[in-house]
Amino acid sequence: MSYIAKVSDHPVRLAAPSQLQKLMLLCVLMAGAVSCCAQDMSLPMEQLPAAATTEANDPVSAEDQQRYIVLAPRTNLLLPLLNVGLEVPIGNRWSVAADWHYPWLWRKADHKNCFQIDGLSLEGRFWFGKGHGRGSDNRVHRLQGHSIGLFTMAGRYDLEHNYSGHQGEYVLGGVDYLYAMPVCRGKMHMEFALGIGYFYSRAIHYEVYEPGGKGYRDRGIRKIFQYFGPMKANVTLVVPIRRGSGRS
Repeated sequence: MSYIAKVSDHPVRLAAPSQLQKLMLLCVLMAGAVSCCAQDMSLPMEQLPAAATTEANDPVSAEDQQRYIVLAPRTNLLLPLLNVGLEVPIGNRWSVAADWHYPWLWRKADHKNCFQIDGLSLEGRFWFGKGHGRGSDNRVHRLQGHSIGLFTMAGRYDLEHNYSGHQGEYVLGGVDYLYAMPVCRGKMHMEFALGIGYFYSRAIHYEVYEPGGKGYRDRGIRKIFQYFGPMKANVTLVVPIRRGSGRS
């Protein structure tokens, strides 16, 4: 798909996320945190077995040790407020996730520079360790510890510098390693991930010959970009949403 319909047209801007959309995404994360706290307050302490009592150095509260994760909104802190995702555990050892990425700098009136990327990523993940084995007692360990995942992502972009730019689509895929740990006494998680993979893109090149002018593409020419190597680096804040009891 070309975003420059004709040679004489200015490159068509990709649909930018509105400020309202960004506010809604932020509210999702805040709602997750409020939900966790509300569920903590609603659980009577007398229902907790003696074994659930935590010491001062225990990073997870006794209440959260009795509940398990069913949903986990998240965002990569390396791109603050420019991405949002959702991870769902499937049993104790598997999970799937989807993330929307929208790093976006609006094109100014002089049409000199542009940085617009829009993409959706999907991943499947396998979690290691005995704590992720079958059984209701292990549900409290979901989305924690070491894991390996397969990821893919597709999207579109418009990148311009000093009146010269490229518009195109891309697809990538790879494998990553991730470690997740509870913070704030289990109210949140931090995830650290590194991955390698393959990137493929087809793009058209265009030039803007005068400030504020139209963009002109290279007629009939599409450029191919390919890359294999380091592809992913995440420092992710996760807000787990929990329910139920750790015991059936």
